[in-house]
Amino acid sequence: MNRLNPRFVVKKVAGFLAATAIFSLGVSAKADYQPVLTTLCSTSIARIETGFPTANAGSCVRRSETYFELRLYPEDDPPINPSPWYSFAVQRTTADPNQRIIIRLDYGSFEHRYHPKYSYDQVNWEPLSVLDSHDESFSSAVELAVPVGLQRIYISGQEFIDNRTYESWLSEWHEQASESQIITLGYSVQRRSINALIIGPEMSRFMLILGRGHPPEVTGAFALKTFVDTLLANRISTCDKNDSLCRFKNNYGLAVVPNYNPDGVALGHWRHNTQSQDLNRDWGKFDQPETFAVNAYVMQRLKRGHRLGLMLDFHSTNRSVLFTQLDADTTTPRDFANNWLEHAKLESFDLHVENGKRSTRANGTSKSYFYLLTRAPSITYEVSDHENRKNIQQVARILAKSMMQIYGEFDG
Repeated sequence: MNRLNPRFVVKKVAGFLAATAIFSLGVSAKADYQPVLTTLCSTSIARIETGFPTANAGSCVRRSETYFELRLYPEDDPPINPSPWYSFAVQRTTADPNQRIIIRLDYGSFEHRYHPKYSYDQVNWEPLSVLDSHDESFSSAVELAVPVGLQRIYISGQEFIDNRTYESWLSEWHEQASESQIITLGYSVQRRSINALIIGPEMSRFMLILGRGHPPEVTGAFALKTFVDTLLANRISTCDKNDSLCRFKNNYGLAVVPNYNPDGVALGHWRHNTQSQDLNRDWGKFDQPETFAVNAYVMQRLKRGHRLGLMLDFHSTNRSVLFTQLDADTTTPRDFANNWLEHAKLESFDLHVENGKRSTRANGTSKSYFYLLTRAPSITYEVSDHENRKNIQQVARILAKSMMQIYGEFDG
């Protein structure tokens, strides 16, 4: 749960204004696809709309012609991780574009987590200040004033990255990268594809990169994309065969599964898939089709004698941290996590990522499962909810390059 002062949040979030290009490959997909929006509630002044991918506004109560209350609740009864996602549109129906409209977000027993943002095109986003004078991070309800104008406006806890955006991004890289495949590993509960970009499917060593197991964790998605873009830019570049980056490219393939909870993403879930399960507690059990599909692919590679070199699962939380193995846990390469952060020298760029060493036990997380299965470094890459978007990109690029250099020097 975030405990940040709202003034601090606004300063930090301001960094995302020019960073919408992080997922700019999704712009054309959004332009081509215009879903039919549904009205959640309306007055003679405005209407609240949902029905688009990632939308979730709970239920709506009209307190007056200009005051709406959205009662936000998770997809399943507690206990559930407190990640109160919201995403909706506001369309004014009055001829007066300056009519003041207030929206109250009521979280019930939960607390406000995601600082609001607004967009007119679902691509370019700006921060939206709350009206409450106290620290919003402790609040079970906040109020927003809708920006003026007659154009439809989207309001959301984080920027939109929907399923079509991932499809567009994977296709773009598939067209550029040699020895690449886009394969469907399986299907979600609601029969949405679990897609993977495979680079070097016949290479005997590969890296597994996972994301979006928890739908609201968009900053983790930003980091994943920049991290993978860095790996793939190296993949398509010419290089000196004696360089460590070149050796990495020649020795390691990639299996990128950027969105293994597509149902939750599409429906605007706080945490779960559509069978009320936290997918990052299902690794090892594989009761859910989403984790089952990913594991089946990995097992197929392992049975062919291929070796997993590294697993990264991208998430978001209240700080930027890598959840890693303990120093006593043997990995191959040895002591990778400590060496990785030391090699990256993030502090020299005035950047910081915590090394969160945690015990490894069979707790259903991807980190524990893949480490116990393979002894490969298996890390949960967490990004702060409110991290400056440019910093997210810079850290991801530095860590990606450092990882490639370390593995390029490793001949085990």
